[in-house]
Amino acid sequence: MKRPVLSTLVVTLLICLSGYAALFVAPDERTMHAAQRIFYFHVPSWIAMFVAFLIAVIGNIAYLTTRSPKWDWLGVAGAEVGVACCTIGLITGPLWGKPAWGIWWTWDPRLTTTFILWLLYISYLLLRGMIEDSDRCARMSAVFWGFCVYGRPIGLYVESFMADSASRSCLLRRPQGRSRSEDGESVAFVCDCGTGSRHRSPS
Repeated sequence: MKRPVLSTLVVTLLICLSGYAALFVAPDERTMHAAQRIFYFHVPSWIAMFVAFLIAVIGNIAYLTTRSPKWDWLGVAGAEVGVACCTIGLITGPLWGKPAWGIWWTWDPRLTTTFILWLLYISYLLLRGMIEDSDRCARMSAVFWGFCVYGRPIGLYVESFMADSASRSCLLRRPQGRSRSEDGESVAFVCDCGTGSRHRSPS
């Protein structure tokens, strides 16, 4: 049996065993019960995505430096695996978010920037299929991949900026003291950071 075939069979067997253990062997978490099992797929998919994208970065930088096709192959292989893992993460996230938060999706900065970057990663793969000349395809896709990867630090900055803005907005909108309702009931208003809503709590 050829070595690549044997390696593929071993990896497939390990994945199947891990999936079986996550679904049927691991005990339920005390708070979330069976919904927590999604984490056994969700978190590793993000870790694998970052590793794969790092490999893609190394491959694309090495190709731009050496112009050797093997580095281009490494770059596109890492990108394909990373896109697959990112897709799994975006699918399993809402599956956990519904029982945990009561909603499938929310357009907060982290999820939004991740979704936009996922679209850029898909565009990278589409770009490779649109250019027929192999050298030109490898060169342009390597440059475009650098743009895609550079978007991740920008996304982190946007997430941090939006979180700070929400906190400052919460402090500015927080009313001082207490107010009295129409029926004479003394109430306090508490600002909900991130949404700007206020909850009425009697005292």
